[in-house]
Amino acid sequence: MATSDFLQDAALGRLHHCVPCPWNPRRASDVAFGVSCEEHGVKWSSGMRAVSMQVVQDPAGTTPEKTGRLCFVCNSASTSDRTAQNNYRLWQAAVASTESQAREYLAGHYWTNAIMHGRGGSTRTAELPVARQACRGVLNGQINLLRPRLIIASGACAVDSLRELGLLRKRWGHFNGMLGLGPYVETSRLKNGDDVTVAVTYHTAGKVINMTVSNLYGPETERLLGAEIDDLGNPPPLLSFLQTLPPDAKPGMGMRVLLLHWLKIGRILRSMHGET
Repeated sequence: MATSDFLQDAALGRLHHCVPCPWNPRRASDVAFGVSCEEHGVKWSSGMRAVSMQVVQDPAGTTPEKTGRLCFVCNSASTSDRTAQNNYRLWQAAVASTESQAREYLAGHYWTNAIMHGRGGSTRTAELPVARQACRGVLNGQINLLRPRLIIASGACAVDSLRELGLLRKRWGHFNGMLGLGPYVETSRLKNGDDVTVAVTYHTAGKVINMTVSNLYGPETERLLGAEIDDLGNPPPLLSFLQTLPPDAKPGMGMRVLLLHWLKIGRILRSMHGET
């Protein structure tokens, strides 16, 4: 099955994985659905393989709910979507240092969610684990169709689904307090036998950055950032980005920790594109 056909069936709730999902559009009329942006990301409808895939949580309550598009480039244009803005700024500072690199890397990138449909409301908390379990097979289908070399798991839902699919050995709860100095990285194998690198990081929502990630900041953060900057030759985009992150305020502290994550993810991604 082509990726486009698979996602069309997922959008309509027609896959067998979708049957028990409380957010199946056949059962719930007030759900959001989002697919990866082809303007900035990989052209999956043409059958292209992804180099990298980023898995977050679900599309409810943020820009994709309105646009149906998963893309931190497009969604950064929304003044209210801090999650997309934070993610795009980290990508620009840590992954691609030139416009040509940015275009090349994004042209191989695919965005998705552990839960393809999303819903707000009073029942959300109780329904979310059920929806994630149902949608695990939909995530697996996308991975097998797109065969990424790198999967970036952003947050608990992504990590726990990938673990249950056999692509990670540890569940999210294992990482409490362990991601202060960079992402967790391991190598796994896809259904077709190809190796895939999985990098575990945090969701880039402001609440997560301010209340969770900022608590991991410390002197070692600055030492490691200094070493990374020296090793990269003091790139202006990275230095400019750091100037916007005051280390004496929670947003700046949290983003500096996440910058360590994305600097390592950037190295992995560049190597997969044949860059040093």
